[in-house]
Amino acid sequence: MIIITCGDSNFLFALEEIEKNIRLFSGAYPVIYDVGLTERDRQKLKSNIVKLDFESSFRSKTDEGYIRTHHKPAAIRHALKKFNQPVLYLDADMLITKKISYQSLPLADVVITPRHPKEMKRESHIKNGLLNAGFLLFNNNDKSLGLLNKWAEECGDTRKSDQKALSDLTLGSNEGKAGQYYKVEGAEVACIDPVLWNDVTGRTGYILHFKGIGRNSDKTRKIAKWRSTAHRLRKYGALGQLQLRARRLLYSSGIIEY
Repeated sequence: MIIITCGDSNFLFALEEIEKNIRLFSGAYPVIYDVGLTERDRQKLKSNIVKLDFESSFRSKTDEGYIRTHHKPAAIRHALKKFNQPVLYLDADMLITKKISYQSLPLADVVITPRHPKEMKRESHIKNGLLNAGFLLFNNNDKSLGLLNKWAEECGDTRKSDQKALSDLTLGSNEGKAGQYYKVEGAEVACIDPVLWNDVTGRTGYILHFKGIGRNSDKTRKIAKWRSTAHRLRKYGALGQLQLRARRLLYSSGIIEY
């Protein structure tokens, strides 16, 4: 399994951290898809950097004000064909807190996470999809590629972000529960628990998601938390994960909910 991410100059500081984070827990740097880095930016990174000719319109917004980010299907498709193995896509504003292996994920053509329970309390899920597209696994087969191509096609609708397009395609009006499977375009799509795999609260996850630290203007506190977490994971290793492990145990035991 290959891990990829995407980023432009606004996300350089996050890319510098996530490549160290992924190497710490996987033993290898990710592949970074360049969607607007300068040559000076690229020299600061140690990962394999792939430059594709993405249309600048991926930075445009839908009528509802959400960034379209429709470059993701092209990056995933390129990685599937180039590396000939399953592709795990992670947003650049994520951090891994333990070793993530292909075997630790469901055996399905595509693996997604519905929105975290905290996200479902906002109305944005109605306008921007019922899943969080920061975490995506596409297996290396014709079924997953077929769904990927259909997603890319749906991203051509300027009224939708990539996330809304994929959500409508895979979940429709279903909220998406962890452990559920769907058949979409002939592909089997598995939903896994966002509290563990796409944790926007930074409290329990195997993968933590600090949404919007590269674009959100009100991000000072979130960046401070992200930097503190990254430092703790990198410097203290297993010790730095103790609090997360404790919360995961309480969550899996049903003692706490999110």
